[in-house]
Amino acid sequence: MKTLFEQGTKTPGVYVDEHKHLIMIEGRFIPENPQDFFTDFKTAIEKIYAQYREMWLKFNLEYFNTGAARCLYSFFISLQNKENINIIWVYEEDDEDILESGKEYENLTGLTFNYETK
Repeated sequence: MKTLFEQGTKTPGVYVDEHKHLIMIEGRFIPENPQDFFTDFKTAIEKIYAQYREMWLKFNLEYFNTGAARCLYSFFISLQNKENINIIWVYEEDDEDILESGKEYENLTGLTFNYETK
């Protein structure tokens, strides 16, 4: 996997497997200004989508704050008109908060999420 963004103490790592058209987002997401991260993230995603017209986005987030939650929602809204976008939402079996967040995003955006336990 190729690293797009190194995982930091407050930002998730973003990794790409071009053969599988998979982008993995994992770690904690608690930056002071999540908009900065998402501007770069969305630009990278758009380039990859333009190249393949198919994408798997795998979110494996341990925790995210309200600012990051708003940016995630905005990001998911931006995917609504794209075809062949597959979202995998990973959660710990006993972490109902992360699971419920995924379900809320799914309900609010109309996107289909696939749920996977760690």
